[in-house]
Order: sequence, then structure tokens, then C-alpha cells
Amino acid sequence: METFAEIMFFISLLIFIYFICRGIFKLIKGTGSKQSFKYGLIALATSFLFVIVGLIANPVKNTASSKDTITHSKKISTSKIESADKISNKKHSNKSSSKRSNSKKATSKKTSSIKKKPSENNSDTKKTVAKKSSSKNKASTKKSKKKVYSFNKIKIGMTKSQVISIMGKPTDENSSTLMYGSDDLDFENDKLFDGSPDKIHKAAIKKDKAEAKESSNKRANESELKSFAKVFGQKDVETLQKYVGSAYSSIETSQGMAYGWKTDYGMLYRLDDSSTGITHVYKDGLGNSGTQLYVGQTIKQKQKNYYYYNY
Repeated sequence: METFAEIMFFISLLIFIYFICRGIFKLIKGTGSKQSFKYGLIALATSFLFVIVGLIANPVKNTASSKDTITHSKKISTSKIESADKISNKKHSNKSSSKRSNSKKATSKKTSSIKKKPSENNSDTKKTVAKKSSSKNKASTKKSKKKVYSFNKIKIGMTKSQVISIMGKPTDENSSTLMYGSDDLDFENDKLFDGSPDKIHKAAIKKDKAEAKESSNKRANESELKSFAKVFGQKDVETLQKYVGSAYSSIETSQGMAYGWKTDYGMLYRLDDSSTGITHVYKDGLGNSGTQLYVGQTIKQKQKNYYYYNY
């Protein structure tokens, strides 16, 4: 349906068919069929009228389209002329540019002969710069590779000088620490007591535990030894003399008689000062050479027990 007249003709034809069908239907029924036929004929007449109008309107449309084609052809012709002008201008510009390029080549040949020596110098400088950069890169790669230190020969209790003689110069140090890379070795009174390497740290923990156990045992032994010193100091001289040679040992000094008693917790020494009548009990030695654990009155005889009987 390209034109308005054809569209209207099609619509009126549909109306005509509708009214004809309606008339036939009413004719079969026996009702007013004349009216439907009448409307159908009117619709058909109007459709023919629209066809006639369309035929009249088509020439106008055709003339408008011909005008459009004329203007379009004019535009094409003007664009061709412009393109031809552009081509000619390009040719002219190419000729002038070729002349300029030839002149530039001539001048460049002259200048290239002059600039040969500086270019050689530039190449030499580039080579030296490349060598320097490569040496810097090598140095940086050496620095980036961290040195790995082995602490297998280092032991707790070593001095700084001993550690340095084994490990070499430290990367950093102060009065109490030697640094080897990211690891540290800790000193106290110039003795290695701890460090970050796993082996040394475990050895330090083990030593601390052993020392703690030893000190606890020592304290227990001292408390036991004090109780033994009290018993030893309160023994009477008669009993001590009786068991000299079996349980006790004795010696005469300038201050008085001295006795010794070996216990499971250490050696005890007793001195009975004859001038004062005082008994002193020491561990590890007599007088200033030992540690005093007990002081009391000297008991010379064992007290007798008296029994009373009621008759």
C-alpha cells in the first residue's frame, strides 16, 4: 500500500464486503436486506472516488520526486568538481614538497658529515653508562642475596671474642648483643646466655630449667641441712665421743674440740668452744671458711631420766 488512495480503496472495499455479506445474511433471514445493499454500494462508490483522487495526486508526487533527483544530481556534480580541484592541488603541493625534500636531503648530507664524530662519542658514552649500570645491578644483586649464618658451633656460656672468632665480624653490635643478619646473640657479663637462633634459644631454656631445679634442690637441701645442724649441735659430748670413728669424726683445735658429720645433704662441722661453753655448727668448713647454721649451749652429758614409783 504505497499511496493514500490505495489505502482508502482497500478500507472502503472491506466496508463494501461487510455490507454485502450483511445484506445476504438478512436476505436469507427475510429481514431488511435492501438497506445493507444500499450501504455496500455507497462504500464501493466512495472507494472508486478515492482511487480517482489518488490518480490525480500521483503526478504531483512524481514531480516532487523528479525535483529531488535533479537537486541530488547537482550535488553529485559539484562534489566531483571539488574533488578534481583537490586532486590538482595535491599534485601541486606534492611537487613543491618533493623540491623541498630534495633541498633538505642536500643539506642533511652536508650536516651528517659534520655530525659523524659526535655520534661516535655518544656511542662511547652510552657504552660506559651501560657498563656502570650493569656493575651497579651486579652489586645490588649481591646485596639482595642475604648471607646465611650457621650457629652450630656456638654454645651457651661463650664469650664475645670466642663467638666472633667462630662467626666472624657481626653485622651490628652493642655492649650486650651481637647481630648476624636478622639473628641476635645476647650476652650478660661477657657470657652468652640467650639468642634468637632456635638451637641457642632451646639450650638457654634447658639451662634455665636445670638451674631452677638445682636451686630448688639446693634450697631443700639447705633446709634439711639446717635441721640436721640443730640435731648435731644439741648432741651431748658424751654421745659424740662414744660414736667417734663410726658416725662422727673429731679433732682438737686451739678453741676446743671439733667434730665432723657427713650427711646426705652435705658435710657438717661442730666446734665446742671451751672458753665460752658455746657450740657452733657450720657447713662446708669451720669458722670463717664455712657457713654457720646453729649456735647453742654446749651439752656435755646426756640427761638422765628419773623414774618415780608410787608404793
